[in-house]
Amino acid sequence: MFKEFDISKIDFFYFDFSELLSTSYMFYRCSQLEEINFGSFDNSSLTDMSLMFVNCPKLTSLNLSSFTISKVKNLYNMFGYCSTIKIAIHPPDA
Repeated sequence: MFKEFDISKIDFFYFDFSELLSTSYMFYRCSQLEEINFGSFDNSSLTDMSLMFVNCPKLTSLNLSSFTISKVKNLYNMFGYCSTIKIAIHPPDA
C-alpha cells in the first residue's frame, strides 16, 4: 500500500480497514517514515502482517496497543531491519 513511499508521517484516522486481510509489505522500505498514527485502526480481520515494517530505519517507536491479532496467522519478519524500534504492546483487558 505505501511500499517505498518517501513520507515521514502517516495518519490513519480517516481510513477504513475493517475488511483488510493483509498488511504484508505495507510499509516496506519506507526509509523516511518516522511516525505512524494508527488511531482507531480496525485490524480485526487481518490474517497476514508479515514484512509489514521491514527496513524502516527512522521508525523508532510504534504503538500497537489497539491491535487485535486473534485472526493473524503470519507475523513473519514483521519488524525486519528495524534495529532501533521500540514497540508498545499492551494485552487486552481481561
